[in-house]
Amino acid sequence: NEAISAAIRENGLAPFVYTGQDICFNDGPICSPGWLREAYFPALRRAIGPLIRDDIRIIWHCDGNIIPVLEDLIELGVSGFQGFQEEAGVSLETMASVRTRWGKKPILLGSVSVTTTLPFGTVEDVRRSIERSFRIAGPGGGFCLAPSSSILPETPLENIMAFYEHGRSYGRAFLQNCG
Repeated sequence: NEAISAAIRENGLAPFVYTGQDICFNDGPICSPGWLREAYFPALRRAIGPLIRDDIRIIWHCDGNIIPVLEDLIELGVSGFQGFQEEAGVSLETMASVRTRWGKKPILLGSVSVTTTLPFGTVEDVRRSIERSFRIAGPGGGFCLAPSSSILPETPLENIMAFYEHGRSYGRAFLQNCG
């Protein structure tokens, strides 16, 4: 992370990194939150120290139910989240309402589901999910429309196209109405 921080500074790159581990299953952390606090988070704090020191924002990949350790991640200096799964109990409303350790809204990448809406919903379901995502997470900035994870091969092409086309047009209209 020292090298990443130096590369960002020396090359004028955007001060963001995308990182994180799948430390949670759908029902919560893969090991006890107590153990994470005792062993993992102190090591993580040291590892990300150069990024935090240099004001580089960390966007954390977070499959599964991270709610039991969400405050821990925020306290460590995580500034954003990607891959959060609403079907695992991590609602967009919750994620949009938390604040980083600097008191700001987190950066959110999401939240159209790749396990429900995209593969099994209708084009209209995809559109509704996009609009909902913007309404909840868009105000105040820091939101990037994205699928909740990788789009799987069984996803109907018309849903992928609806995601792209409606996301672009609705997003543009949303931004014009907010600014």
